[in-house]
Amino acid sequence: MRVTAEHDQSLLVNMGKGEVDDLSKLDFLDEETLINELRVRYKNGQIYTYIGDVLIAVNPFKQLNIYEKEQHKAYSRVQFRSVLRPHVFWVADAAYQRMLIHKTTQCIAVSGESGAGKTESTKLMIQHIIYLCKTIYDKELQKKIVDVNTLLEAFGNAQTCMNSNSSRFGKFVQMIFTDEGQILGAKVFDYLLEKSRVVNHGPGERNYHIFYYLFSGLEKEELEYYYLDTPENYRILGTSTGSKAYLTKTEIKYFKMMFQAQKEIMKRVGFMDEDITLIFTLLAAILHLTNIKFCQDEETDGVYIDDEYPLEVVSNLLCLDQETLATALISTSSVTKGEKVVSLKNKDQANDGRDALAKALYERLFGWIVRQINELLQPNNYALGEKIDLFPSIGILDMSGFENFNLNSFEQLCINVANEHLQFYFNENIFLQEEEEYFNEGIQFDVVEFQNNEDLIEVFMGPLGLFALLDEESKFPRATDSSLVDKYYSHWKNSERYVRSRGNDIAFGINHYAGKVVYNAKGFLEKNRDNLSLNLIECLKNSNIEVVSELFAAERTESGSISRSVSAFLAKPYLPMRPRSSELKKHRENLSQKKAKSIKKTIQTLKMNTIQKDKLNQVTVTSHFRNSLAELLDKMKDAEPFFVRHCLKA
Repeated sequence: MRVTAEHDQSLLVNMGKGEVDDLSKLDFLDEETLINELRVRYKNGQIYTYIGDVLIAVNPFKQLNIYEKEQHKAYSRVQFRSVLRPHVFWVADAAYQRMLIHKTTQCIAVSGESGAGKTESTKLMIQHIIYLCKTIYDKELQKKIVDVNTLLEAFGNAQTCMNSNSSRFGKFVQMIFTDEGQILGAKVFDYLLEKSRVVNHGPGERNYHIFYYLFSGLEKEELEYYYLDTPENYRILGTSTGSKAYLTKTEIKYFKMMFQAQKEIMKRVGFMDEDITLIFTLLAAILHLTNIKFCQDEETDGVYIDDEYPLEVVSNLLCLDQETLATALISTSSVTKGEKVVSLKNKDQANDGRDALAKALYERLFGWIVRQINELLQPNNYALGEKIDLFPSIGILDMSGFENFNLNSFEQLCINVANEHLQFYFNENIFLQEEEEYFNEGIQFDVVEFQNNEDLIEVFMGPLGLFALLDEESKFPRATDSSLVDKYYSHWKNSERYVRSRGNDIAFGINHYAGKVVYNAKGFLEKNRDNLSLNLIECLKNSNIEVVSELFAAERTESGSISRSVSAFLAKPYLPMRPRSSELKKHRENLSQKKAKSIKKTIQTLKMNTIQKDKLNQVTVTSHFRNSLAELLDKMKDAEPFFVRHCLKA
């Protein structure tokens, strides 16, 4: 993206007419010219434009017939880009050809605002790369690689107020080839799953797609097998307005079709029937778990479970001892000087612990699915394993897009920080490294002014950055979201990037590369602590379903990943017989209330609140986030990059 001293004057007459496929060849290019050219091209049905080696894509918000066999054929081994219209297939073809010639790792970074079409571009490029292989063997492997993207969308995408199919996680799909360009297999690296969405989503938003597919696709008998009835009866699928979970009959029909499609994909990829049943069992367990309601118990100063039917259902679904689960939900334990100390939770702590368990179940299930996919995408005659870096490969990054909602919280902060890093990676490769190369080779050039966001990275990631301060404040038992914002202000009030929010002591603003975003810090500390108490972890480790036990016993990576854990997952997804819904005891003595009284009699108190001690010892969400981001960027830095930049509107 370089404006050199030698301009192509002949292109001047085309300015403003949208007739130039590569905007870097215009005599003059600024923001206004760029936007105008994109608008004109969009109106002419041209959603793709080049700016140098960068492909700009504008979301058409409709299906186009420009991804057919004819286009696959036309954009195969293209020698001169200028003879064809700009197209996302060109990027895939260029990366594939460069990989064949250089025998090196290629990376395609797909970025842009939420709802701009990044996920669709990722799928299209994967399909075109598979087409380019034209391999005569292992056609099934190629189909699987294309299919897994749709499967991951079901579990990792959700409706937001900006996008009906928004990626709520980052994925880096790495396709591995022989030196001759034949595909050997693929590996999916998952990053930064927005697990908080499982228990909480904003107005006009939804939970992950798979929950809605589940209710639409399961037959009545199957719903009964998982103790499920209507979706509106489950807290995490409810809406703030109290409306129906499904808006129209057409939507129900579509979700049912998508449910069948996911089952077929899972079977095609290699999931067994038992695997699929296990997945649905864990989803049902999450739905019932989050329906558990706690009541304050005046007698014990603790809590008890109001209606224990959901507790009994969760115990049956996950094959847990019901009394042990009830105890873990209403109390916490720690070991001090070799002595186990138990204390009762208050209502807020019990709610937080319940939701933390639900998030952990979903996060671990998602990681297990990715792990299974990666094992199934490795061809039988190759054991790639740690040798994956020895093969030529193409990686495609699809990350949650930059977000600025009416209400922005901890999740938007993490997403936007990840996008700031991608923007810096873009700047580094397009501007900084190229300027250095021009300088070293003595080539004259006009310096292009651009917004360098390196200082903003420091605001977030530095030793006294927002994440470090959040981790520090999370360790103090008496810290509040308000005290966190005060700490932010005291450290960053002199930075042009930080904006103090007037009239709201739990909000702050950041001047991002894409504009100012105001964040509401309410819930930041709890979300960062993500307080899953040790006795809840131990409870799940004792599940009679070995896969569930392994998921909670597994050693997670520093980035919090289960999919890349060194722990071996050897258990088969065997599910013991469980009673029918009609056989459950819906009315009996309240077990949790009885247990709370028992704990109260033997309770021992510490000077330090043991709930907070658990939090102090746990790895925070931001710690996993930073490690995950560093891991992703290291992977991208080792590759030769291509860029696809998406625009939400023309």
